[in-house]
Amino acid sequence: DEGWICQVWRQHFSKGSKLGSDPMVLVLDRIMQFHLDRTERESIEDLEGALESIKGAWQGVDVGFIDDAVLREWQEIVIDRAGRELPWQKFAGMVKRLRPNASADETEQVMDKIPEMLEKVRAHIPDSEIASFRETAMASFVETANRYLKAGQVH
Repeated sequence: DEGWICQVWRQHFSKGSKLGSDPMVLVLDRIMQFHLDRTERESIEDLEGALESIKGAWQGVDVGFIDDAVLREWQEIVIDRAGRELPWQKFAGMVKRLRPNASADETEQVMDKIPEMLEKVRAHIPDSEIASFRETAMASFVETANRYLKAGQVH
């Protein structure tokens, strides 16, 4: 989240940016994030196999501040959400959260405009910038995970 805000959101979606004045700016931001999530899931060759390999990984892990039941529940949530297909129809829930006063018709209009809204965002954000964000986010995750695993805690 921090990487997205610092590297992408501030430049392209905040006030004063090209997209920042669009009344649908929050929806545009989430459309791009949803698109990137979909792209990442599709790029994993054996997502089901990867998720299967972590089943039961919570057993024997002593985190200290997280009890076994919570750790097991978190693993189940991760497996369920990461393995779930991510069709655009699921984005309707996000539209409702971002625009709680919108009618069902207005939500449907947004859903119908997703392809053109995504293209609008992609026209403003170069692919190279998204690739840079992705590399930075992955490196940050690996660094944090390594620090946690080596020291037993995240600082």
